[in-house]
Amino acid sequence: VRAVLETERWSVIQSIREIDFDQRTHKLGDDEYAALRTEAVQRGAQILAQLDSLPQRGVDDEIETRIAQLRDKDRQLAE
Repeated sequence: VRAVLETERWSVIQSIREIDFDQRTHKLGDDEYAALRTEAVQRGAQILAQLDSLPQRGVDDEIETRIAQLRDKDRQLAE
């Protein structure tokens, strides 16, 4: 769950950067920019709240989880 939320968090950050760039390059009008950015920021806040509600894990636990995920992917690719 944490990894999925972290991925979503980075996706929202990238979206906000793109929205800001599009506004600076005049690809978005002020109203559209405000609506899109507000929506993205709200989604980001929801994700952060979900991350904060998860139990805190140690770095070692996170590393072990990621290693297990990579091993599972390798097994799936080998099949």
